[in-house]
Amino acid sequence: MSLDYNLRSTWSGVNESVFGQRFERYMDSGALGTHCPKVGIGFFNYKGLSQPLRGAVARADIAKGERFCEMPVQSLLSEFSVGNSTMKPVMDALDAEASAPSNAGGGVLGGRKRNKARALDRRAHIVLLVLRESGRPSSPIMPYASLLLSHDVSGVPMLWEPGSTRHQRASAHLKSMGGATRAQVLRHFDTLVPLAIARFPHLLSEGQGCLATAITPTPTADNPHAQPSCTQKELDALYSREQFLRVFAILSARDWVLPMYGRPRAFCVPIVDMFNFGQVGIRAQFDEKANAFVATASWPIKAGTELLFYYGSLCRESWINMYGFAPAEAAKCPPARPSLAPKAKGKAGSKHEGKGVGR
Repeated sequence: MSLDYNLRSTWSGVNESVFGQRFERYMDSGALGTHCPKVGIGFFNYKGLSQPLRGAVARADIAKGERFCEMPVQSLLSEFSVGNSTMKPVMDALDAEASAPSNAGGGVLGGRKRNKARALDRRAHIVLLVLRESGRPSSPIMPYASLLLSHDVSGVPMLWEPGSTRHQRASAHLKSMGGATRAQVLRHFDTLVPLAIARFPHLLSEGQGCLATAITPTPTADNPHAQPSCTQKELDALYSREQFLRVFAILSARDWVLPMYGRPRAFCVPIVDMFNFGQVGIRAQFDEKANAFVATASWPIKAGTELLFYYGSLCRESWINMYGFAPAEAAKCPPARPSLAPKAKGKAGSKHEGKGVGR
């Protein structure tokens, strides 16, 4: 029996094993072409974990120097995904506000918030797209959105409510880092989501179940092309602060930040962003000539091997703040002001803002 991979119901209510099997079938169906034919989903035992951990596995032998995955830009989840969707007007509106003189009058955002728009992280737009698409009964990106949202980020401090057990047990430095990250992500929420709901409710409502009962508003001089949309209450629930925080934490724990068309950009790669932390000899880069993310083996990898990637060197609290875990060898961080901004450091393929374990 064939499955409709675009349906949310295909991915909901199934266990880890079935989910993994279905995602491999989805890859083999041609939806992602033959871009990563030797990469699959596996489950691996890690010391200290009570259950097997989901990750990527070599489905066949990979030779030294082999470009075993070449995922085209249109299959990535990035700011270009937003720009090629019907959510583009939302991104354009924020860009217009950001580019306006900071002392200009009028404007939706106003003086101080105009500066906030200028510093808006592009991942905020990706979050909004993921929230819309995952809320629909069916979406072309539903398989990947479901894979993303199944990621456990409960260990990321920005999601710990003040007064919670985890927050209380954290060190003062980790509380400070997590609080600063949370505040910055909420600033992105406050800059983007109210504007989107106020000016583009029909775009945020696209494909949602609540649109079935929506009433088309009467056109006015200010809104001559009025379109039906979900209610303010319904949109507030779909795009809540809690949902925005969680999806932003997932993207931050799984994305790659690499040079891409002239500057470092954050993006997620289907299946490849499941590489857990470690070292088996993989280099990664965005190849602008091929218009694709490329993973290359630095030395032979045998079939059945878990595909691991070295994320970089971080101190303990920084690991936990970004990924929700820290390797045993990570040293304690010196007191420092944390930053959420993407940092394109190290050689090509350094996974400094990428994937934590616990996929």
